[in-house]
Amino acid sequence: MKYLLSVLFTLLVFSLVSPSEAAKRYGLIIGHNLGFHGEPSLDYAEDDAVRFADVLTAIGGVDKRDLVLLAHPTRAEVMAGFEKLTARISAVPGAVVFFYFAGHGDEASLHLAGERFDRSEVMTAMKRLSARTRLAIIDACQTPSMTQQRGVKAGRSFDIGVLGPGTPEGVVVIHSSEKGEPALESRELQGALFTHHLVSGLRGAADADRDGRITLNEAYAHARRLTVIDSATASDIVQTPSFAMDLSGADELVLTETTRSRALLVLPRGGGVRYVVLAQTTGNVVAEVEGDPQKTQTIAVPAGRLLVQRRVAERSTIAGVDTPFGGVRVLKAKDFVSQPYDLLAQRGGPRELWPHLLGAFVLGKMDFVDSEPIWRLGPGLRYEHHSRAVVLGLSAEAGFSTYRNALYDTTEQVIIVSGDLGWRKRLTWIALSLVLGPYGQLTFQQRRRLDAARLNAAGLEDYAGVESLALGLGGRLRVLAALPLRERVELQLGLDAALFGQRISSLGTSVEPIVSCGASLGFGFRL
Repeated sequence: MKYLLSVLFTLLVFSLVSPSEAAKRYGLIIGHNLGFHGEPSLDYAEDDAVRFADVLTAIGGVDKRDLVLLAHPTRAEVMAGFEKLTARISAVPGAVVFFYFAGHGDEASLHLAGERFDRSEVMTAMKRLSARTRLAIIDACQTPSMTQQRGVKAGRSFDIGVLGPGTPEGVVVIHSSEKGEPALESRELQGALFTHHLVSGLRGAADADRDGRITLNEAYAHARRLTVIDSATASDIVQTPSFAMDLSGADELVLTETTRSRALLVLPRGGGVRYVVLAQTTGNVVAEVEGDPQKTQTIAVPAGRLLVQRRVAERSTIAGVDTPFGGVRVLKAKDFVSQPYDLLAQRGGPRELWPHLLGAFVLGKMDFVDSEPIWRLGPGLRYEHHSRAVVLGLSAEAGFSTYRNALYDTTEQVIIVSGDLGWRKRLTWIALSLVLGPYGQLTFQQRRRLDAARLNAAGLEDYAGVESLALGLGGRLRVLAALPLRERVELQLGLDAALFGQRISSLGTSVEPIVSCGASLGFGFRL
């Protein structure tokens, strides 16, 4: 261990080759849940490939046009992927290529739904690429079992020696386990153990020197250490990732830079702490980070709604994070609140951290009375309770209008009460609600004839004004879009349509059908 630490320290004093300074980068990323007959279907191999691809394109310097992502491909499609990269790289000097495979395999080959792809062919295809640096990461499974396992390896792990001066050039191969060891998938993490810690490391958890640049050594050391610890803790199998290298040059290869991310999350200091970052829309784990007792930690995260769980021994607290437009969000200890663990462990996405919402808005609506539109404008208040995809709510609104026709000047005030029951879906940036419920509208009307003064002067009956009261009952359909501005604060835009029958007090038992449509704009505050 002392030797490895001294090697890492020696490497870190050399200049770094970062994505922003290095040559163009490319990637061939493969995920396949199916292997040979008799091998259990994997749950997360294809998802792991997407996660790794997302990190490369977000903060790893790989343009999306230069990345080939293959989900459950055939052998021919994998070869075509290599050929595509070969053609694109041929005229690019000093390129860097990433190859990633998640799926089934053995020590001799990778398994693609019954087809065999020899590991020697992978390495031959990699060496044929006219790239300066080639990095292959294989997280594959070889041992059928009642437990979900993924593993492969040919060869021992060894320390990385001090290299001579120059740009890194050659091939690096990282395996998720040693020969004979399975590699584990975690239902809690919704991914393979090694890939989970590798992706977390690339997002910033492995940034040992806090310079915002995650090197190959940092990422591998981080993923290897935590994979060993977590596999030993969770099962009777110790999974030991391995590293093989044929690389010359002393400049350390920088894999990702957190400063490239649209959104950054700064986690508070803390010893003996683990932070788990989840996408609030899906419940999928984004990253896992060990707390540092001395320094804050910066993690690159996708823009959108996130939940952060803080684990200290047996105690768990949670903080919500909304970064729809990116930026830096600094979490403090006071931002974490006590919540049961199952808040994060639900299939189909977590429950709401703050299920109660109070909204204040301005409503503009148009009622069609005898085919004539009457415009109304006024304030409103809304309460909603959210339980995952279900919305239960109540709103109260007021509206004011003044209008004139051939005979009358009319002033109206309305009070509206409605209930909401419906469905809510959280997307990356917004949440959409579709609700239906009962609708009641009370209208107080004051009418004055335009020629009231002349009629009164002529001695006719008093035309100073007529007052009436109308009660309408029916139903309303509403679509509501909510855009988070900060945690617990969101901007709300609503569109609605109502159909109700209205009885006017001055006309006895007559009921008049009314169609209404409107829009609202306001803010919601979560409790």
